[in-house]
Amino acid sequence: MATLTGQKIKDAYQTLLKLESGTLTGSTKIVEDGAGNDSALKLSTTEVEVDGALTFTSAPPASATELTALLIDGATNDVVTPITVVPLVTDTTGMYCPSITNSSLF
Repeated sequence: MATLTGQKIKDAYQTLLKLESGTLTGSTKIVEDGAGNDSALKLSTTEVEVDGALTFTSAPPASATELTALLIDGATNDVVTPITVVPLVTDTTGMYCPSITNSSLF
């Protein structure tokens, strides 16, 4: 990690991240560098917004028996409640989901 120790403000300010104006509030504000270049990140006291692709350096951990999906509403770009997908089991009668009964599908 970089340090600011021993650096002069005039030599380091462009590499620092800051808000476009003021302090954090309930409204999102663009995070920009010291030279005023906008990032894809917006912050408020209650939310984080990414304007562009959200990429993970490595895949989030996953279980071999369960998968959790994060859904995004295409109309509003809001993240909706995550759903959990349960595993399917294969036996001599075919594939089925042991935790879902026929009555729970309707």
